[in-house]
Amino acid sequence: MSKRSWTNAMLRTGLGTKRTARTSATISVPTPPTPSDTTPPVITGLSYSGGNATFTLSEAATTFLLFRTSSSPIAFGSFSAVMAGALVADSFSASAGANTRAISISALTVGTWYLHAVAQDAAGNSTLVSSVSAGVVIAAPGSPPVHVAPLAPRFMEQGSGTVTFATAACFTGATSYSLVSPPAGVTINSTTGVVSVNVLAVIDATFTVRATNSGGDTDVPQFVMVLKTPDLWVDPVAGNDTTGTGTFAAPFQTLNKARDTLSGSGKRIAIRAGTIAVTATQNPWCSGIAGAHNVISAYNNEAVIFDGAGLTSGNVFYMYGYTTLANVAVRNNPITAGIGTWNTGNIRVVGCDVSGHKKGGIYFGGDTTITANHVIEWNKIHGNVTENSARAMSSGWAVACALSRQNDSVVQYNWVYQNYGEGIGFLSMLRSDARSNWVYDCFSVGMYLDNVAGQSGNTVDITGNRVFDTGNTAFYRNRSYPSAGTFLPMDGILAANEASAPVQIQTDYLNATGNTLCGVTGPTYGSFGGGTYNTVGTHSVMAPNVSMAQGNHLAGWVQPVVVADTTAPVITELAFTDGNASARMDEAGTVYYLFSTSATPIAQSAFAVAMSSALVSGSFAAIVGENVASVNPAALTAGTWYFHTIGQDASGNRTAVSVVSGSYGVAGAGPVVVASTKLTTSNYPTGTIAKPTGTANGHMMVLIIGVKAQATPVTPTGWTLIGSDIANGANNTGLFAYKRVASSEPATYDLDMGGYFTWSAAITTYSNCSAVGSLTSTHNSYTQNLTGPTITATGNSLIETIGAFDQDTITAPSGTTLDQQTTTAAGYTGITVVHEGPVIAGTTTARTFNGSTPGSSAVVGVLEIKV
Repeated sequence: MSKRSWTNAMLRTGLGTKRTARTSATISVPTPPTPSDTTPPVITGLSYSGGNATFTLSEAATTFLLFRTSSSPIAFGSFSAVMAGALVADSFSASAGANTRAISISALTVGTWYLHAVAQDAAGNSTLVSSVSAGVVIAAPGSPPVHVAPLAPRFMEQGSGTVTFATAACFTGATSYSLVSPPAGVTINSTTGVVSVNVLAVIDATFTVRATNSGGDTDVPQFVMVLKTPDLWVDPVAGNDTTGTGTFAAPFQTLNKARDTLSGSGKRIAIRAGTIAVTATQNPWCSGIAGAHNVISAYNNEAVIFDGAGLTSGNVFYMYGYTTLANVAVRNNPITAGIGTWNTGNIRVVGCDVSGHKKGGIYFGGDTTITANHVIEWNKIHGNVTENSARAMSSGWAVACALSRQNDSVVQYNWVYQNYGEGIGFLSMLRSDARSNWVYDCFSVGMYLDNVAGQSGNTVDITGNRVFDTGNTAFYRNRSYPSAGTFLPMDGILAANEASAPVQIQTDYLNATGNTLCGVTGPTYGSFGGGTYNTVGTHSVMAPNVSMAQGNHLAGWVQPVVVADTTAPVITELAFTDGNASARMDEAGTVYYLFSTSATPIAQSAFAVAMSSALVSGSFAAIVGENVASVNPAALTAGTWYFHTIGQDASGNRTAVSVVSGSYGVAGAGPVVVASTKLTTSNYPTGTIAKPTGTANGHMMVLIIGVKAQATPVTPTGWTLIGSDIANGANNTGLFAYKRVASSEPATYDLDMGGYFTWSAAITTYSNCSAVGSLTSTHNSYTQNLTGPTITATGNSLIETIGAFDQDTITAPSGTTLDQQTTTAAGYTGITVVHEGPVIAGTTTARTFNGSTPGSSAVVGVLEIKV
């Protein structure tokens, strides 16, 4: 150590004292300098997540960050040069301790990247090599979600609350969902894709469901229609045009009856489930007005089918103006078309299934061009033009969906497929559009535009359609090109000038753009017309469109395939009466049932076990609409029972819990009919009637006498009068009832009418009977059918009902057991005695007897035979 360094060191440590001369001067001691900082900062815990770099710094320092594809540390001397060339680099002041720095990696290319960092402190010390994070993977941009199935139109009933439906199953690869331009009251869950519709208001709109992932968006149209509360009801199964009033409880049976009843505009006729066999054209001429169509539709998506297989002329439907037909099936016309009109405008067909017709599915035409303003949208039009199913016609076939001379119309969002004629056709049309339709596997041409024209500023737009071939050769056409005898798929979009007088229009102002075609030709112009019209106008545009060879498909290619059925069937209006179960099911399948003493619905998972232990259970095939099955509950014990059902459709979907009917009472042991005898006379004042076989002491016997004219029989010895009734006026029918408890009974009983009258009598013996209620009755003059009074049972009883008519034949009511019947000549008095039960207390009943012809008088009486 130098002398100076040593002296300073001694001063600092106090180990020595510097000697000075003997003088009064003060010695100045200099401040020692701070030791030089030569330690570089230390970075630990470097990582990258969620757009942020995080790390811990041993001292405050300027920190430099960059990404590179190599994980080899970078020497500090090279770091500034590497930063200058990096896609992402950053520098900032960082404090000692934990640090977080936002840094975007949006500029990085696809691959695995490593985050490098160096730090330099205030003394200029730097980390010699970089600290390196774990790899950050930048994936290649993905494809947008794929649209694998169509979003079917949705029809809902106006009401309260919301209705939901799922869309996620129609896409693959989506991570989120949104709606584009939805109507008020329609929202979507961005995570699940479930759409919610507020059904308080009427909604009628097409909007867009957008599925999104990192690769982009896929947009698919969706239609929602919330239908107004019905004004009239039609039920082809349970309705009645004579007694019905058009209400939900008392519907009409036919559409024509509802049509004749409807008045005003903006009204709706709702049709319940069922197949309607059409033998004469349905003519819904219940026209509304502009902005307020009258609507004919299915109720609550129930399956409504108009089947024209029995037609001998005309269309299944013939439509009139300002009318909408929605959400029904129209099938099987062997003569002409499914839905048609002539020289009429302002018709809308939406959400219908139109199939199996000899000619077109939909044909709207006229003698001359008219401003029609038709809208045909969201329909399935398939399997039509059956006249050419053998593909033997060389010309003259129909078009599946055709408009002729119906200007200013729109055909959109329809699935048109597997028709033995052209798919969509415009003939001599002005200013009409066909957009966003899916057309495939049709004969000859997918979309045929014959003599169609727009005008400047109002063109004919054929846009956004997807026209394609799936390779189904059943719809190929045998044509002479490219070689004779070759079967070829349809042309995609074809324009021509083939139309003849009275209306010829040169094809012009035609925009066939933005369409996608796969395995088909077009858009093209076919120069096979005639005269001066055999050209296409110079204002037409037929490009750009996307064309692909057969077998190719775009990502998101939309084919109208059937979405897997995951919707459980719906059972409504379940009831159990007279041994018959009746219910409505909205699709065909199987109904499983059982009786339970509990009204609590049974979960699907427990239903099979409950069936196996039930006293009465089973299953029966169900059709769409009203189903009635005979179910015998004879094994049930006394008490109150509930009828449970679960429905299963063809896809195996079942209702989640059972649908439960109202209570069904089963009586305990009640009276039993032992035997019955009868006596018929003609103008004899007296007669003898035999004791019923098997009558024993203690049995209850009931004697019924029916007499013509206002006579009063003499009460037989030992019998007690229960009650009587005589119809109004002279020579009318009278009914008398007596009772007797058997005790050492004679073989016969003498009866005296007190004069010469026509009469008949019957005795029925009951065991396990302690009493007979009073006689209640109804009478009428000049009648054929008569319903007795309503009676309510007070215990486990038999209900005996007696009809006394001046008829030669009386038909017993259904649901009863015949005890005895006397048959007389017309004009004489016959009686019919029936019973039902045992029934439990509280059971009410009223039964109707039918005479063979209208007679002069009748009486129906009811007795309760008590246990």
